[in-house]
Amino acid sequence: MSKCPMEQTVDHHFGGYGPGKAEPRLILTAVDIQAGTMRAFDSFQERITAQQVVACCSLPPAYPAKACEGKFYWDGGLWSNTPLPEVLNALQASQMSELSPLYRVYIVDVFPSQGEVPRNLLEVSPRMAEIIFADKTVYDKKAAEWVNRYISLLWALKSCKDELPSSLQERLTQEYNEVPALEKRVILDITYIKRSALPYEEISSGSDFSPERIGLLMAQGRTDAKQALETRAKEPVAKLWSSRAEESLAQR
Repeated sequence: MSKCPMEQTVDHHFGGYGPGKAEPRLILTAVDIQAGTMRAFDSFQERITAQQVVACCSLPPAYPAKACEGKFYWDGGLWSNTPLPEVLNALQASQMSELSPLYRVYIVDVFPSQGEVPRNLLEVSPRMAEIIFADKTVYDKKAAEWVNRYISLLWALKSCKDELPSSLQERLTQEYNEVPALEKRVILDITYIKRSALPYEEISSGSDFSPERIGLLMAQGRTDAKQALETRAKEPVAKLWSSRAEESLAQR
């Protein structure tokens, strides 16, 4: 089967990556069209080639589905444009020795969440795309923070278990048994980098891939990232450590 132009270009510049423990770890996501589920291609587990890269970028209806190992895939952004849960699942599938108690996460939201009300049909589709593909990890982050607080409490209670009433000791043991892979829970320190709309965004956002436009986006990305990192550096880091995380960091 001949390669499409996009796959040829990616293959020329990329070649392949993995499998193995080489850093950085590369995780790409795509939607299995027939199963209706997310698929994560993980360089620690398999070799990632231009075929998987194209599968993760095959956004309908402009681009056809891409076949990989007998299955057809669309762009993973249709399921989640910020696949934080899939990355966490991949990390928690790792060996205990490979995990860190704290991960710094940088989320780049390339679709402006704020915009004007469309005035005509030409402006409707781009605004729909911005809303559909905008970062939606706020709820995931809040849910993770609540889970981490609960787990932190479990670890704290474990350290003084013998001092608790017998009824609470039994309850603590039951909770421990019901929480899956407690030792593999990780804490995230998330920095958001949000992009603002450029002039004439409603016309060219999804169709202008000229060198000039790409150069403009790259320059904007550097500016936005620098500003976000400078702002984040001034904010207190919200630490929600479990006793395990504190002990692990102290040993390093």
